[in-house]
Amino acid sequence: MQSEGSLLEHRAAQSLVSPGPANPGVATSRQAPRGPDKRERTRVSSKLPLTVKFGGIYESATEATNISARGMFFALQQRLEMGAAIELVFRLPRHVIGVDGIWLRCPAEVVRVQEGLPEGKFGFAAKIKSYEIFVG
Repeated sequence: MQSEGSLLEHRAAQSLVSPGPANPGVATSRQAPRGPDKRERTRVSSKLPLTVKFGGIYESATEATNISARGMFFALQQRLEMGAAIELVFRLPRHVIGVDGIWLRCPAEVVRVQEGLPEGKFGFAAKIKSYEIFVG
């Protein structure tokens, strides 16, 4: 039998890779594969509000522009290094879980850095190591 936490994790992961009904807070669409892809999971485009914590004391608000059950892509003004340990914090949209106020805190690792984004930003692909679910 699954615990409530593991059931929520499973439902969250499934919904992150299977877009639900339209939600003004999170736009999602499947992205067609382009060339060889190292991703382990299906990804969807999104505009998911996200807080990225890094360097032990810094945090920055941004949006995840695509997301899967085990990773996401986002942009920041700050440059992070490959392999950097970060923490991703975001609220699951209501259509993912069916209730409001469910947050995920995810230790993650930067696995790709993309330079030359608009406004001098850097893009980052992060691999999520685990999920911590909390209500707030």
